[in-house]
Amino acid sequence: MQNQKSNSPRATTTTKAGSSSQLSVVLALITLAQFTVVVDSTIVQVTLPSIGREFGVSINGLQWLDFGRFSYA
Repeated sequence: MQNQKSNSPRATTTTKAGSSSQLSVVLALITLAQFTVVVDSTIVQVTLPSIGREFGVSINGLQWLDFGRFSYA
């Protein structure tokens, strides 16, 4: 029997030194963006009744106002 070298490529995993910290930064930015969206949505939902009373907008108008806010985001 002869000793033959296998020509199949080895599966190796390599990581760059900064990739873990870069992923942490990306995750932090995505989390911050999502938190901002949630806070913005909460503020709008809380203030919609006051906006409606101040400007005399009906409930249907307020629904469109809230929907329109997400269409431009």
